[in-house]
Amino acid sequence: MTKTKSTEPTQVATQAETQPPSSRDQPPRAHRSPNLCKSIAGALFGIQSERNREIDFNQPHPLPFIVAGVVAIALFVAILVAISQWVSA
Repeated sequence: MTKTKSTEPTQVATQAETQPPSSRDQPPRAHRSPNLCKSIAGALFGIQSERNREIDFNQPHPLPFIVAGVVAIALFVAILVAISQWVSA
């Protein structure tokens, strides 16, 4: 029993190879303010899509997400405190 090698080259194209060169060579773009706010709100309420989550995790720097998340949580807590004081007054 002999094995014969196929002379035809097998090509497996990765996703990076199938994208146009201009989008493949560029680093991920930073979030703009509306997209960042939408992403933070979606994450806070647990309704963020898998596609948006992947985009967020592929960003070059996590600092905008951290700052926006802390600000959003502080604003949420401040609103809850204001509502509870208004109701108890």
